[in-house]
Amino acid sequence: MIQDRHVDSQDKITKKVNGGTDSNSIRIPAAVWTTTKQSMSYVTVRGIESDTSWPVQEWPKQCAREKISNAYDFLRDYYPDGTREIRKIAVFLKLDSILDEYSSDEDKERTVIRITVRNSNIDNIPVFENLEAIFNYTQFHSTKRNQHREISGALGDYLKRSLGMGYALWTNNFNRESLTANSKQWPEPIILRYNGQERRIKLEVDWDNQAYGPKYEPIRRYHAPDFTEVQVTLPLDYILKINPDHGKEWILDEIRGYFNRNKIGNTNTEFSFSAEGFD
Repeated sequence: MIQDRHVDSQDKITKKVNGGTDSNSIRIPAAVWTTTKQSMSYVTVRGIESDTSWPVQEWPKQCAREKISNAYDFLRDYYPDGTREIRKIAVFLKLDSILDEYSSDEDKERTVIRITVRNSNIDNIPVFENLEAIFNYTQFHSTKRNQHREISGALGDYLKRSLGMGYALWTNNFNRESLTANSKQWPEPIILRYNGQERRIKLEVDWDNQAYGPKYEPIRRYHAPDFTEVQVTLPLDYILKINPDHGKEWILDEIRGYFNRNKIGNTNTEFSFSAEGFD
């Protein structure tokens, strides 16, 4: 378990959006800083299940849930009086396959699910302004952590948590004693598209030194002037193996079920959902 957790601040700050004045400014939760000793439980299936209480078969649904919650919280904070034309959330799921070059199987293709959630941001409000803090695995940086918000996840560290989930699922059945210079890494990044750019962040794990951290790819220009988009990829082979009665369609139904339940109570937000590759 992660230990030595300490809350440094739970202050609130006021930000002006949409030309706000002091009388109608919107109060946005300030970041909560939490320090912690690094624990390898962050990159193992058993450790993540213990830390989060999320069974491994629910990880794809939790991924979608956390990102939908993040998107809704952003719209609620910055566009509280916006109409459906302004407040939009789109979810896109895609089944894909990637190669596992370290597999001893003749068939090295592995099934993955790409979960993308986009929310509108018509004023191009700056987001992800401190990625180094967000992806610092020895410190938590969140507007959610230890704060009681309407539907958001309680942990508030899902962006970097998702990379640990990907690595854990990718290497769960791999003999780490046979690693050569920690060769088997999770090859898929988390992809952030926002404010006219795209950022890709991977996780590098060093079992020899019991450490891990982010690896940032160079910034790419991306036409994202009025939306924010987050894409997370998770391997599915292990999940499908331990749940033989619950196939890919079950995963799709679980995510779509949460999506449908969530949108019912949010009539001032336009929701859309699509999926590819589940046939």
